[in-house]
Amino acid sequence: MINPFNPGFGNISPSCIKRPVLQQKLLDQADQLHGAFLPVFVDGPRGCGKTVFLNDLGDAMLDRDDWITIDLELGDDFFSTLVGAIYYQASATVSEELDSLSYDTPSEMFAKYVETLTKHQQQLFITVDEANQPTDALLKLLQLCQQLGHDGNTIMMVLAGITSRMPQFLGDENFSSLVQNSQRLTLPLIRSLKAINKFLPKDTASLNRKS
Repeated sequence: MINPFNPGFGNISPSCIKRPVLQQKLLDQADQLHGAFLPVFVDGPRGCGKTVFLNDLGDAMLDRDDWITIDLELGDDFFSTLVGAIYYQASATVSEELDSLSYDTPSEMFAKYVETLTKHQQQLFITVDEANQPTDALLKLLQLCQQLGHDGNTIMMVLAGITSRMPQFLGDENFSSLVQNSQRLTLPLIRSLKAINKFLPKDTASLNRKS
């Protein structure tokens, strides 16, 4: 049942809205990123379509052979999920090399996997949905990716959360510098059917006016 207290109640689902300009901006940045770590915080009010935006972005990145794309949520066991997804998506040659690696912890395993990807001209694209809290696991992942970026590995991470909760990140000194040095992208809430129709094909928009 649709919750009538949801800000998007009564509007067309944000899944109908592709936001191609904003998406293309991030895709272009991925193309230009070489040997560095780029974190991007996508924020905006509940119901503005952040999850749909992340999904569309991830789908577009999956078409790029030189990128491995992984979708995460805040509650995931980040490093175990990441290494499993990297291994699953890697080519037979890369997988064979990954099998020969030695490591002591999941985070060390992740770092060595990323370095192996770089050796084979592969980059890593990560999305994190519902990134609304500055958890220890998220901080550890961001810090490790930052270090890997300093070492010449290419990683882009796009995190989606809610604007009102961003002060939680900025108020935590461990996160503050990471967030302030990241890119911020705010998705507005589509408040009316008229606004939504601007993003829809003409035949769909006219259908909505008739109904």
